[in-house]
Amino acid sequence: MGDFEAIVDIIKSARNKINDDTVVLWTGYKNSADLQLEIDKELDALEKGDIKILDNFKNRFKHIPTSTFQEVALYNGWGNEFIVMAKDFDELYQKIRFN
Repeated sequence: MGDFEAIVDIIKSARNKINDDTVVLWTGYKNSADLQLEIDKELDALEKGDIKILDNFKNRFKHIPTSTFQEVALYNGWGNEFIVMAKDFDELYQKIRFN
């Protein structure tokens, strides 16, 4: 699997954790459906070749101070898995965007 496919897989893994029952406190979204819709739209654009969309996902994975995915992960019981996803995303993001 190439770097691009791997980073898309990480994003899809995070997206698949978000469902109708997902708590979205502190994320800036009114409900999980709004977050799902935005992620799906941007993921579609990324898969069609819009590499700049990775920057939007980078903001969702950033740790400092907190990010959308981090808040969702912590409130919904997958915080430890998020840490691994974020680390892997950061490494791949650097390779894809700056090499």
